[in-house]
Amino acid sequence: MRRILLVLFLLLTIGACQRRAFVPSYAKEAPLTTQLQEIYENGHLPGLAVAIVTKDSTLFQQAFGYADVAQQVAYTPQTQQNIASLSKTFVGIVLMKAIEANKLSLETPINELLPFEVVNPYASAQPITVRHLNEVVRPH
Repeated sequence: MRRILLVLFLLLTIGACQRRAFVPSYAKEAPLTTQLQEIYENGHLPGLAVAIVTKDSTLFQQAFGYADVAQQVAYTPQTQQNIASLSKTFVGIVLMKAIEANKLSLETPINELLPFEVVNPYASAQPITVRHLNEVVRPH
């Protein structure tokens, strides 16, 4: 499931950043690096990095282009990338898939999922649930 979400995230990111439609001429025989290089060269991104991971290891990791074109700083797998509000969509999709797979429910307290404890600032005795993550917090 993580691989599918990672690929979906990559495709959404690339698609959102392109100004014109680009249909790469993928060949089943072409190595992944060659295909990604073609996407990079025909897109409108100064640089990008791709990783394919499992829960046990990194299967593929490669960067293309520049993190800073003016300074000619190469894009690396360690380059930090601002993803703006796309992370909200990604988290929403992950939560929906987890609920669909019966891994959690909307009523699951988030402290059962996080490696640290979060206390509701407005009602410390009331747990924050997955459902609350979708609600707008309004100060009293």
